[in-house]
Formats: sequence, C-alpha cells, structure tokens
Amino acid sequence: MREDTRTIVFALVTCLVCSFLLALIYAVLKPNQDRNENEFRVRNVLLAFGFEAEEGEELSSELAMSTFSNRITEVFIDDEGNEVENVVKSSPEFKAKTASGELMQLYKWTEEGQAPRYGFPASGYGLWGTIYSYVALQSDLATIEGVTFYKHKETPGLGAECSKPWFQNQFKGKKLFDNGGLTEFKVVKGKTPKELEDDPYAVGGIAAATITANGIQKFINADMARYEKYFSKIRKG
Repeated sequence: MREDTRTIVFALVTCLVCSFLLALIYAVLKPNQDRNENEFRVRNVLLAFGFEAEEGEELSSELAMSTFSNRITEVFIDDEGNEVENVVKSSPEFKAKTASGELMQLYKWTEEGQAPRYGFPASGYGLWGTIYSYVALQSDLATIEGVTFYKHKETPGLGAECSKPWFQNQFKGKKLFDNGGLTEFKVVKGKTPKELEDDPYAVGGIAAATITANGIQKFINADMARYEKYFSKIRKG
C-alpha cells in the first residue's frame, strides 16, 4: 500500500472511531441531560409560583419534582384561547404547531380550597439574545404572583441583573390586567423599586441596561396579550 493511501485510510479510520465515540458519549449522557433540563424547568416554574426551600435550605430534587407533579397541570392552548388535549410534548421547552398555529403552554397550579393559579412562559430579545422567563399570576388572573428570568445572555453586572432577586421581587403584586383590560406594564428607566412601590403597573429598571429592560417590558406585555383570550374566558366563568 502506498504511503499516501495509508495516510488517507488512517485518517478515515480515526474519524470513524472518533465519531462513534462521540455518538456513544452523547447517547449515554442524553438521559441525564434531559433529566437535568427538565428539573431546571420545574424549579423555575415553582419559583415563579413562589414555592421555594425554607430560608437557609436547598430545595431538594425530590421535593421539587413531587410538588410539581402534585400541584401543577400542564395545559396547552391555541391562539383562540381553546385548550388542546392529547398533546405529546417534544421536549421540556415545549414547542409544537397545529394547522392554526403554534400551541401555547400554561402551568395550572391547583390546591384544595383555593382557586387555580396560572403561569406561562414569556420570552423575547434583550441586548445580546433571548431572555427566557416564567410569569405566574394570582387567582384573579390579573396580579403577578412572581417571575423568574432564568436564562439569558445579558452582560454580567448590567443586564444580567434581571435574574437577581432584587429585580424579580419587584414584580410581585403588580398588575397585568385591570379596569377590564390589559395594562401597559412598564420597566421604568431611572426609577428605583422604592420609588415605584405604589405604582401597580411598573417596576424599576436596571442601571445602564436600557435595552434589556425595554426587551423585558415588551415581551411581558406581548405574551400576556397572547394568553388573554384564555384568561378572559375563565374570568367570565
């Protein structure tokens, strides 16, 4: 066999072996990756609903998963606000399309003796990429129970502050629906959380992160509007 032929054969065999090993590693690790991704989703949904570990303790995987399973039902709706049944999820971050458009995902929290609460995913562009969040509403389907901005590419110390408690906690008790219609919810530049305590439709922005704040304001209003047909039907009974 010629020298150049041996070199080509060696390179091909090396590529095949490496490809096989990479595929094997992926197949072995994927179940764990999927499980971790789903647990990450579950923890952030629970956090939006205000469920977290006792102070000084860590929320265990077992408690997070059992609480989600016992309290939360996943609901899927179309653009007209109608529930769609028998949906097979393709991934934890559910995406699917029907003939009428993309389905929307809701999380319904039920507890004995209390009216249901609902949470929904909301996302949109910040400065460097998409910001992902969950927004939970109180049983009036108008007041924010909590939010969590759980994945983003914003600048550390600036836009990345959106995932810090001081920013997220401002949203609790604010209104997305009032006086018979959707509010114009705002993230206000140059205002502190203290200055906006009495404003039910606004939270304070993040210093030197105007584009991040504007993006959050835009997608929360837009996504709440997408779900409003469904919530309106529930309010009317």
